[in-house]
Amino acid sequence: MIKTNYHTHTTFCDGKQTAAQMADAALAAGFTVLGFSAHAMYPFASQWHAKPEEYGAYIETVRSLQKKYQDEGSSIELLAGFEAEYLPPVSLPDKRRYNALGADYLIGSVHYISALQAGVPLHLLDSAHEPVFTVDGPEEEVRRGLAELFHGDGKKLVQVYYQAVRSMASSCTFDILGHIDLIRRRNGALGFFDEREPWYRRELEATARSIAQANCVVEINTGGMARGGIETPYPSPQFLALLAKEQVPVVINSDAHTAAHIGYAFDQAIQAAKTAGYRESWYFSNGTWQAQPL
Repeated sequence: MIKTNYHTHTTFCDGKQTAAQMADAALAAGFTVLGFSAHAMYPFASQWHAKPEEYGAYIETVRSLQKKYQDEGSSIELLAGFEAEYLPPVSLPDKRRYNALGADYLIGSVHYISALQAGVPLHLLDSAHEPVFTVDGPEEEVRRGLAELFHGDGKKLVQVYYQAVRSMASSCTFDILGHIDLIRRRNGALGFFDEREPWYRRELEATARSIAQANCVVEINTGGMARGGIETPYPSPQFLALLAKEQVPVVINSDAHTAAHIGYAFDQAIQAAKTAGYRESWYFSNGTWQAQPL
């Protein structure tokens, strides 16, 4: 297989190493394409997003690295993308907007759940209560969000999360849908829902059908395994099988935040795809998507 990764973070956002260090690691590991995907919430930013005023420097850094490798005779292809937040109405993945900023491709991801999405009026929250939280944040943050916005109702939180994923898929434009069942990451520690329940499978089925109607690729993401929280890639085996049934294309990504994780557990991701019924994965190169056998 051609080795590719399109979910790579650097010190421009919450990555631990520079773009040059990540690219060197990808080259040493035999990657053909490495795509960078700075966290973005244009025109805003949190502490773990790239700052909008640094987007230009980020794009130029990747372009300069590409020229350096070409001058050295390397054939690795480096791409500058973004991982854009879906947090309506503050931030939406929109290829037209990010392409205008110089992006080669766009990942759309749901990290945040807000009081608005939970149906909680803001005037009912005092200054000690946050109106948003990240579903893959530290355990205490997820526990707090579950208690304050959902009164401990894990089922409702999960349903709101998947409704957000479906809304993003149906209303936004992006290339890759990021870590589609990220809500699983803290469930092992907090136990706020049971993946075996019929209602949960119905959420997955509805989400798979919605994504099948959208023109995007779903990533098989090993980042939760690398950084801890889950033992299998996103999506889960049962979700991946449903996506395969709907013929949703997949791409294998590592969501790397360090050079050591550029190709983390790709063998397990490939096996998960095969077990789910996939016979090919997709990759993006020279501006086009292509399939390759697993």
